[in-house]
Amino acid sequence: SDPALLLLDEMSMGLAPRIVQRLLDVLKQAAANGLAVLLVEQQLATALQYADRGYIMSRGRIVMADTAAGIWRQRERVAQTYLSLASDSDQGASI
Repeated sequence: SDPALLLLDEMSMGLAPRIVQRLLDVLKQAAANGLAVLLVEQQLATALQYADRGYIMSRGRIVMADTAAGIWRQRERVAQTYLSLASDSDQGASI
């Protein structure tokens, strides 16, 4: 088959870092050849090394959207978003 889009959810979960690196290299090459890739990943630094754009979601909504470099420059804001969610969950709010 010749897909136009590849969706991956938490590709790195449970895999050795070396395997993740190899898979990301394959994805990067596929993207360079015209395949659109949507990767959902909690390993921010790793994902942004390969991404063109990044999106940060909170409670099912996009709260940040920027280039990968732009998201990386705002990583403190990203961390704050998740830390505030953690404190909300301690008070019984759903995440």
